Amino acid sequence: MSVPKKCQVLVIGGGPAGSYASTVLAREGVDVVTLEADHFPRYHVGESMLPSLRYYLKFIGFYEKFLETKWYQKDGAAVFLNRTQPYGCINFKTEDRPEGYAWNVTRSDFDDQLFKYAGECGAKIFDGTKVNEIQFEKCADMKIHGQTADDLKPGRPVSATWSRKDGTKGSISFDYLIDGSGRQGVLSTKYLKNRSFNESFRSIAFWGYWKNTGVTHKGTPREGYTTFEALGDGSGWCWFIPLHDGTTSVGFVQNQKIATERKKASDGSTKTLYMESFKLLEAFTPLFKDAELVEEKGIKSTSDWSYSATTYAMPYARIVGDAGAFIDPLLSTGVHLALTGGLSAAATVMASIRGDLDEEAAASWHAKKISDSYSRIFLTVSALMEQIWAQEKPVIHDLNEIGYQRAFVTLAPVMQGAVDVQHAEDLTQKDVTKAINFCTSAFDYFEQDKKDVLIERLKQKGINLANMDKDSTKELEKFQKELSVEEARVLENLRAKQLYNEYYGEGRAEVDAIDGLELNMIMGKLTLVATSA
Repeated sequence: MSVPKKCQVLVIGGGPAGSYASTVLAREGVDVVTLEADHFPRYHVGESMLPSLRYYLKFIGFYEKFLETKWYQKDGAAVFLNRTQPYGCINFKTEDRPEGYAWNVTRSDFDDQLFKYAGECGAKIFDGTKVNEIQFEKCADMKIHGQTADDLKPGRPVSATWSRKDGTKGSISFDYLIDGSGRQGVLSTKYLKNRSFNESFRSIAFWGYWKNTGVTHKGTPREGYTTFEALGDGSGWCWFIPLHDGTTSVGFVQNQKIATERKKASDGSTKTLYMESFKLLEAFTPLFKDAELVEEKGIKSTSDWSYSATTYAMPYARIVGDAGAFIDPLLSTGVHLALTGGLSAAATVMASIRGDLDEEAAASWHAKKISDSYSRIFLTVSALMEQIWAQEKPVIHDLNEIGYQRAFVTLAPVMQGAVDVQHAEDLTQKDVTKAINFCTSAFDYFEQDKKDVLIERLKQKGINLANMDKDSTKELEKFQKELSVEEARVLENLRAKQLYNEYYGEGRAEVDAIDGLELNMIMGKLTLVATSA
């Protein structure tokens, strides 16, 4: 089959974001074409998934087929942030959520399956086909997510040129465009020029694959958990991800400047840097007693710079996955954000096609959705990374408590991907707010004596942050007016770290509501609708 001359929706990129958007649109009866530059199956790092994957795959009817591959079952994740403290963990699978687990997958297989499934659902898929240029035309001025017509200067994308290594080339016109081109980020980098890097997360990642490793947390309820360990010198962290093929993905993410200096000080090879980095581990060390590096897979590396964009949409176009934003992989959120973006892009395009919303409102909803999802995860990663960089500083736990488990329970909705799943069971907006407030205030560090003084004053007022009722809430509001700016920050810090409610069983909220609109998650009727009461 040759690439068509025209389609309703062109999707650039056949990774998880592009393939998911293509699948959803095809199942809605849309004429969609997907062009992927690489040939599938192709290698990709990022094997660790979140529980939200189940919801996304069920929605497109791919879940049962996905389970045909006996992926490594990920019942939870653990993180060693400090050698003097117990590890913190997130339990995905629990007694009340027996199917709450996630998986670790080999991305070459998973991505290939998802890409081909898009084709089975009716999308016209082509790999080995690179999009080179996009052509635009002027359109009515739109204000999308705070971006004016000047910010969105290219206008409306209407066609694209493509080529293959065998010399064939062509062009295709379309009504809508979804950019899932990965880190290349065609729209963001080449046309909108709105990508910015976060200087705090300029890192380098390097990794390899091992066989015959030990089992994490053996003999405990958390046996086999995917686990991460902060490096002893605070320069980064290490991942330990077991896979269904019997190998384990083991990689390091280190501050780029430090890693570069270490590499220069040795023989200059990435493999030497990789092997030397194991000296910075402690908890993982026993796991490699009888382990062997899978030499034929080599040591791989890549820049690991976190970045984002000022917007993730323009007139008749959506940006999804790594094409728009990338965050340090500590929380394994790459595929989660990709599928979140793919669904949002497809739904907002459908809302525009069906006339349920004008294009300006539909595009703005998508841009805000991606921005919100990115921001939540960025704040969570930032709090955890701050703890890694300053291991003796109690960023996400108090001086008088041992370990990080309370913090990890607070952050659970974000770390499981539940925040972005519209019908996440037992998750309320309060859960989301708690996690975000926690992360935001986690960077405010105060000496314990300042906290003690404030706690004593609260006691004198009869205010117990762990048991707030209507009367104590009113008293707290009065008390806040008496505080200095610094005292107010101390109070916010205390409140953010206070777990004063149960986190599950509070009912369900439509957490996807933006601008009074939410996803109508009915296949065949996918769109945006007014938020239900």
